[in-house]
Parts: sequence; C-alpha cells; structure tokens
Amino acid sequence: MGSSWYASDNIASSTLPEEVSDPERYIEGASRTITVNAYERSRQARDACIRHYGAKCVVCGRNFKDRYGAIAEGLIHVHHLIPLSDIHKQYKLDPVKDLRPVCPNCQAVIHSAQPALSIDQLKAHLGHAKMNNSMHTHDQLVKKLMRRPGVRAEVERIEREESVLLDALLKARQEAGLTQGQVAARMGTHAPAIARLERALASGKHSPSIATLRKYVKACGKRLVLRVA
Repeated sequence: MGSSWYASDNIASSTLPEEVSDPERYIEGASRTITVNAYERSRQARDACIRHYGAKCVVCGRNFKDRYGAIAEGLIHVHHLIPLSDIHKQYKLDPVKDLRPVCPNCQAVIHSAQPALSIDQLKAHLGHAKMNNSMHTHDQLVKKLMRRPGVRAEVERIEREESVLLDALLKARQEAGLTQGQVAARMGTHAPAIARLERALASGKHSPSIATLRKYVKACGKRLVLRVA
C-alpha cells in the first residue's frame, strides 16, 4: 500500500508459523499434527529494516556473511518488538521503529521466555555471560602460564618476598600492641581495609603501594626503610 507496510493475522504466502502450546505428549520420531497461528510478514518491511540496520544481529553483533562468506550474505531474522501474536489485528508498521534484525540464536532465546525477552534484557544476559566466560578464560590462562618453569619460579619469588613483608608488618603491629582497628584509626581508614591489606599480602594476590606501607608502619611507630642491593 504505497510506502506503508501492514501486518495482519491473515494467512499469506510469506508466513512464519508460531506453534501453539499443547500439553499432549508425542513419541520421538512419530508424525504429528501441529496447530499453528500464522501471521503475515511484509517482505518489503523486512528489507527496509535490514537496509537501515544492516544484516547484523543487534543483540550479539553476528553477521553470517562474516562467518560463512558470500553464500550467507543478507541472512538474518527480523524481530517484531511487539509480537504480532499480542496484537491480533492488522496494524501500520514502521520497519525502523518496530523491527530489529536478530540472528536465529538470539531470536530463539528471546522467545524462550514468557513473556518474550526484550532486546535490552537479552543484551544484559549476554553481557553477564561474556563476563563469566572472560573470568574463566583468565583462570585458564593463569594455569597455563604457571606450567612454565620460569613463570612459576618468578611467582614463587614474589610470594616469598611478600611473605617476608607481611611478617614484618605483623611484627610491627604486635610490638606496638595495636589491633587492626587501632592501626586503621591512625591511618584514617577502617579496620576492614587493614584486614584486606594483610590478607592480600598473605594470598599474594595484591601488592599495596609504598605510600600505604609507609602509613601502616608509621601507625605502628616504625619507619619504612627501602634498600636496593
């Protein structure tokens, strides 16, 4: 209809079936009859959406051409921000405001929830998953590096030095008869911060700055002396 696109619940040749939930059970491999609602999609609206956003998933950024080559150029699903099944009537469609290109995987995850996930919700889930995967990858890299003799030897050397430093700090605090809270008060901080500092040195996962160490030993009535051998 001119430059406008419409979506309706009339069956047309360009359709995407949506299976209606049915509580019946079926044997794997058996043929069955499925009841579907089919909603008309406008090919022109789809093309206009892709011209505006490109054939790249707005959630994960996947472009099938980049992965599979020219054979997959332009392959992408187009997602209705408001599902046609929720509208139940013909309506005027804006392909830029109402549609988004998404890959089949993201489309499947969007519709795995009821109600369907929004684009932003799925992006948030994807961000958390990537963060968890990055942490896992970091741990794997550390394990791989620690198998190298030179790396392990250097890490053990640093841990020994930090162990000696921790012993010196604890000895200074004990000789001064101070608790972590009292040291913290003299440093202008709180007891948990001192606990974290001492715990970090014990674990070897963090090295405090020279300024922090100087404040710590000063609070214990000592001076920090650095020597270069």
